[in-house]
Amino acid sequence: MAAKPVSDLKNRLLSFIEREREETWSQVRRLYALPPEKRVEEGECIVGLRLVEVVEDEVVFRVEENLSRFRSGDPLYLGDGKNITSGIKCVFSDYDPVEKLVRVSFAWSGSAAAASLSKRKEYVLDRRVIDNFSQRTRAVEEVFGRGRFADAGKVIGLEAKPCRVAGERRARSLVRGLELNPSQEEAFIHGYCSSPVLIQGPPGTGKTWLLAELAGTLMEKDVCRVLVCCFTHRAINNALNKIVALGYGNVFKVSSPHHVDDLDKRVLWAQNWRLLPIEGDRFIVGATPYGAFRMAGEVPFDAVIFDEAGQLTLDLALMGMCCAGRWVFIGDHMQLAPVLAAEHDDELVRRSAFEHLFRGYPSVMLEITYRMNEDLCRFPSECFYGGRLRPSEKARLRKLPQGKGAAFADILDPHAPSVFVEVNHRGMTMRSPEEAKLVAHLVTELVSGYGIPPEEIAVVTPFRAQAAEIRVQLARLAARKKIKVGGGLVVDTVERIQGQEREVVLISFACSDTRFLRNKLDFFFKPNRLNVSITRARVKRIMVGSRHLLGIRPRDETARAMVEVLRRLYRQTPRLDYTERIRELQ
Repeated sequence: MAAKPVSDLKNRLLSFIEREREETWSQVRRLYALPPEKRVEEGECIVGLRLVEVVEDEVVFRVEENLSRFRSGDPLYLGDGKNITSGIKCVFSDYDPVEKLVRVSFAWSGSAAAASLSKRKEYVLDRRVIDNFSQRTRAVEEVFGRGRFADAGKVIGLEAKPCRVAGERRARSLVRGLELNPSQEEAFIHGYCSSPVLIQGPPGTGKTWLLAELAGTLMEKDVCRVLVCCFTHRAINNALNKIVALGYGNVFKVSSPHHVDDLDKRVLWAQNWRLLPIEGDRFIVGATPYGAFRMAGEVPFDAVIFDEAGQLTLDLALMGMCCAGRWVFIGDHMQLAPVLAAEHDDELVRRSAFEHLFRGYPSVMLEITYRMNEDLCRFPSECFYGGRLRPSEKARLRKLPQGKGAAFADILDPHAPSVFVEVNHRGMTMRSPEEAKLVAHLVTELVSGYGIPPEEIAVVTPFRAQAAEIRVQLARLAARKKIKVGGGLVVDTVERIQGQEREVVLISFACSDTRFLRNKLDFFFKPNRLNVSITRARVKRIMVGSRHLLGIRPRDETARAMVEVLRRLYRQTPRLDYTERIRELQ
């Protein structure tokens, strides 16, 4: 039975979108008004770029330092750093910290723009914002116009009751041929038989596998046209890759060329759905909410499966819901919530689509994690999932292999899957060189002494500045030791690591300034962010930080509860003090 319907939802969503638009452009104006060196500090600018070479529409620059948070596919302006919006439109490709090379694509502007660059000049790269808010507004207007998309509005408004779309007997017959555990089987049956459906997938519980089997079964057994809709391209690629890996065909993606590098070659893609070579009445298409809304009413989808629904705002979910009348939401409201630009008094619009619908419709939770071993699983299970999350038999006893060297043997002890390494600095805000140094040494030791491939290691930190510091120190140390740590090694913020897993995860907290932390409470101590950080590892979780970050004493009860979650983890984890030993490291 649905909960009490939401009142005045259309106007609340329109106000939310307008507030987000206003704050986004206000932030852009404030950013562009800053001098280049200040924009560099904000992680939104790279200065001192010198042209190296032009290869068709890709350009290579050399730069002394890159502290930006730019990622592959990010839209940018290349110019003099003064008249920012008059710069050349381009897209960030990648950065090599060892060679100090930045690559950008000029696909937006063409090879003629690239050919106009000079080796005698220094260039500046700045963030370019693409305004999609009008599309979000139009989606809300159409949904609540009581026209063809009205059913989506009723579901988001908690006005509709769950409906039966297929028989349970058929669902149980189909699930017998799939390799699913009991909670996954119940989730599959729930997703196959009803709409709307909510499936909660805690870390490592095989939600992508379940999504792939559900989408593939709907396509092949029910001759369905299925849309897989996700907030990020990474999530879309993961889902589509899993679908084709399980042997399903007719899988497509709507995407720009900047978001297909890790897409399986069996998945065909195009920038416009009209260019996809789709034939027949059974197929699967992956798209973001924006790409989905452009297909709404044009492509006759039968079902929409949302992944990472815990990161979708209500209006973004509506954009995908407009494509069909049958919906499955897969997500976890205990992990990262939507990223918002503005403060909103209305609690409803701050919630993700998954959290909102979770309050009004039945749900199923996946209960077995195939990722974390028993020790790593214990705290998140008790703290976030009511003790219901448990490791599979295969995962339960996994351990880090015994290392060959003696360096950091106490930290890298296979019999201690989770450790907190204290580097008790004070007064640090968003960057700690001491922590970065220790992390760099630990990563190189894991690769050279423990045989852990770089692609099976991730470093997570709350701050972009600390991620940049770690990348630089790691690149220099690895070059000095002649150890290859490139490739799939991830050093990134919490937002970029959700949905990923590695054998070993190192977490660098970086901060020890309690005055600074008072203004970052909801960011730094958010339990959902901590949950994502500590649940990426399979066999080893190494937390590096200063105990002084726990010296904060908030007055607000909610804030105290958030800090207490980290304190509980700190108390329950074996601790090692490297405050003095860090000085001995070169």
